[in-house]
Amino acid sequence: MESLFWGLFVLWLVSSADSAIHKKEAERIQALYDQTVSLPCFVPSLQNAEWFSLYWFRRQDGVSRLVNVYRSSLYSFTPIAEVPSNRTQLCPRRMRDGNASLRIQHVRVSDAGMYTCFALVNNLTIVIQDVMLEVSAPYSRPEITVSRLGPIFLMKCSSHGGYPEASVQWHDGKRQFFDTLNTLQVQNRLGLYELQSHMLLEPPRDQMVCCSISNKLLLSINTVCTKLSVIHKLSSWGSCPLLQGVLFLLIVVWLISLLRGWRRKHSESRTLDVSVLQDMRKS
Repeated sequence: MESLFWGLFVLWLVSSADSAIHKKEAERIQALYDQTVSLPCFVPSLQNAEWFSLYWFRRQDGVSRLVNVYRSSLYSFTPIAEVPSNRTQLCPRRMRDGNASLRIQHVRVSDAGMYTCFALVNNLTIVIQDVMLEVSAPYSRPEITVSRLGPIFLMKCSSHGGYPEASVQWHDGKRQFFDTLNTLQVQNRLGLYELQSHMLLEPPRDQMVCCSISNKLLLSINTVCTKLSVIHKLSSWGSCPLLQGVLFLLIVVWLISLLRGWRRKHSESRTLDVSVLQDMRKS
């Protein structure tokens, strides 16, 4: 119902204006999550306008919603009506210079979408300008954890706090790529992604394995590498000095217990022989 109302309102604005200037190609603006961004809208005829009305709409999923509205006369810059928002602002002091940009603070993932600026000046000219806002957030530095299943290594690459969805690649740091077992990306309550990617590998001892996470909007790649030979040594009984020492100590204790048992039996046998000889002498 709300989208129908604003659709009819826009049609009324266009039909009531004597001429219109419509910039068809939407300007693309990129903003980082939680930063401040300005959506541009320039209306040159505001400089000599007796009065004007400025409307900012946002279209998403086929629904148009009013973001901010401003009306002014030649002698007043006080807005007659303004949509309540803690994060959107217009700058009345710059409007006489034709600057009708919309300022959005603390950008959220939900702010992404198509915005439209409508300016009705002296009931003669309407300017319609589209701006596409794209929101991005960098992913944290990836972390690799390794679990060993016999000769096979189960590797997990994790990262968080990024937007939009990332692409993940496993490789050896050069030109050899490995097949990914699965990749799971889930949005948290802020709309940012939590990422986990898994891979199975049965490598040689000196295999280098890297995980790269790419953000297509930021054109950034975060890479972290690990050497499986180090993990293999730490995971192997035969190659860990600490485990070798424990094993050697256990063997020594076992040998000592055997030796003590043998000595005890030998001592008991000698005592029995002595007692037998004494009984023979008495008889």
